Amino acid sequence: MSELRVEQRKLQAALDEADSHGFKVDDDGRVSPKNPDAVYPEDVAARKELVMQDIADRIAEAVKLATEIDERYRNTLMGLRPEDGLKVDRANAAHDAKGVDAALSSHLQGGGPPSR
Repeated sequence: MSELRVEQRKLQAALDEADSHGFKVDDDGRVSPKNPDAVYPEDVAARKELVMQDIADRIAEAVKLATEIDERYRNTLMGLRPEDGLKVDRANAAHDAKGVDAALSSHLQGGGPPSR
């Protein structure tokens, strides 16, 4: 999940930058001036266009990578199906969670991974 947090931070940074430059970002990732009627000298307008395009590109990249990560996790989770006849209920899940907690606690205290 930390992979998704990285992309979230990249996305938030791009959104914050858009806001700091006086741009708005549409739901589809398109970046535009908050005040489209403002008039700027040609060189300033050209720089603003470059900044808007850079922000839009970073937004698109963060969304693309987050979607790929999400798909990978989805595929992994879809592959985790119980065997036929395996009983999965809250009691079994709670018991398994206690076992995982105990093993993790032992591992974190320097005991290393449990031997098999």
